[in-house]
Amino acid sequence: MRPTSICLLATVALSTFSAPLQAATLRVMSDASSPQSVSAVKIVYTGEVNQDKIAALASALDEINVKYKSAHDIYLYISSPGGKVDSGNVGYQVIRSSMVPVTTINLSMVGSAATMLYCAGQKRLVLDDTSFLLHAPTRWIQGELAANQIINQQESLATSHTELKTIYRTCTNLSDERIEEITYSEDTHVFAGVDKALSIGLATGTARNVEPADATWYIYDGPSDDG
Repeated sequence: MRPTSICLLATVALSTFSAPLQAATLRVMSDASSPQSVSAVKIVYTGEVNQDKIAALASALDEINVKYKSAHDIYLYISSPGGKVDSGNVGYQVIRSSMVPVTTINLSMVGSAATMLYCAGQKRLVLDDTSFLLHAPTRWIQGELAANQIINQQESLATSHTELKTIYRTCTNLSDERIEEITYSEDTHVFAGVDKALSIGLATGTARNVEPADATWYIYDGPSDDG
């Protein structure tokens, strides 16, 4: 077995209504590999889609593109229930902008805003027994709202609705009418297993296992920090 180096790159506090969560990035590299010899790189993204995790993803992609000039593939494995649509849209843009082609792979469950990350892959693969959830954007609202605040929420939802529609048009063969239904109402959400994901064009192929790589980034939700 080749020796590896493990480096905890970043830990960023996230604001929540309770104790703050953390987003962390862990990099694992083979000590036997020089940057010039690395041909494939892997990123494993798990947990919520939010601005801090997407910043970590963008940083990892930038480092890979700058450092690993010989890399021909980035395998991005995703297991996420979703999160913020605006963060998902940023993630979609940075993945698509990578000079090294990115293949996205559903590692377990890809739902809601996480489908935006998945859709950005030049190839989009699924492992056995994985699933997707496509649905309308929602907002969590607490307390009383004035009329202008309600209008602001409606405008924000309309923007998220448009972002999802635009992206789903690029990565599915669904009609505009069907995409409109999915992204407008929770009653018309789509839960897709492997076969359905392939049939609607969301997935372009299957993967049999997790690819080995000489350099791997893990982007995940860290432990709660009560301090």
